[in-house]
Amino acid sequence: MHISIAVSVIVATMLVSLRLAPLFLFAPVFGSISLPGHFRVFFILALSFLLVAALKLDAGAVPTDTAGLTRAVVSELIIGAAIATGVMIGFAAFAFAGRLLDLQIGFGVASLIDFNTRNSMPLIGTALSMMAVMMFYLADGHHMLIRGIAYSFERLPLAGGINGLNVGFLISFAGSLFSFGLILAAPVALILFLIDVGMAVMSRTMPQMNVFMLGISVKVFIGVILLAISVRYMGAIASKVFQAIFGFLEQVVS
Repeated sequence: MHISIAVSVIVATMLVSLRLAPLFLFAPVFGSISLPGHFRVFFILALSFLLVAALKLDAGAVPTDTAGLTRAVVSELIIGAAIATGVMIGFAAFAFAGRLLDLQIGFGVASLIDFNTRNSMPLIGTALSMMAVMMFYLADGHHMLIRGIAYSFERLPLAGGINGLNVGFLISFAGSLFSFGLILAAPVALILFLIDVGMAVMSRTMPQMNVFMLGISVKVFIGVILLAISVRYMGAIASKVFQAIFGFLEQVVS
C-alpha cells in the first residue's frame, strides 16, 4: 500500500503544531498531565494533522524563502503563546486565591510541587489549582478549548501574521486575575481577617495570654472548616472563570 502526503499538508501540520505547542506544554489544562516528551510531540502532531484535515488548512500561501518561512514560524509561536498565556491567567486566579488563603490561615510555610510550573507552591494554592483543572475537564472545557483553537485559524489564518492579534485585550485580561482570585478567596479571607482583629483586641486586653499560639490554632481550625464549606459554592465562580477564558479566546484573535 502506497501512501502519499502533499508537501503543503506537511508544512501546514508543522505550522499548526507550533500554534498548539505552547498550550500543550505550559497551560495547566494539558501541561499539568505528566506524560513522556515523545508522546506529547506525537499527540501535538496528530492533533495538528486532524485540524488541518478538518479545517482544510492550506500552507500554499506560506513563503518558500527562508525569511518568509521564519516569519511564519515566529508568528505561529507568538499566537500560540498568547492563547496559552490567556488560559494560564484564568487558572492562575485559583492559585492566587489559594496563596492568599495560605497566608491568612498560616499554611504559607508548607509547600508542595506544582505540576504546572514545576515549582514549590503553597498547600491550598496547589489544591485549588488541581481542583480547577478537574472541574475544567468535568465541564468539557477541553473540548471548548480545542474549538477555540480552531476558531483562531478562522480569525488568524495559518501563516497570515499577527496583525489581528489583540495584545491590548491580553493585557487587560491579566488584570482580571486579581478580581477572580479575590472573589474566590473573599468569604474565607474576610472571616479570617475578623479573627485577626479579634485576636489583636485580646492581645491588648489580656497581655498575659499567648495570643500568637492561640491564633495559629484557631485560624487553622476555622480556616479549614470554612474552606470545606465554601468549596461547594466555588462551582459558580469557577464557571465564570472558564467563561472568561473562552471569551478571551474569541476576543484575543478578533
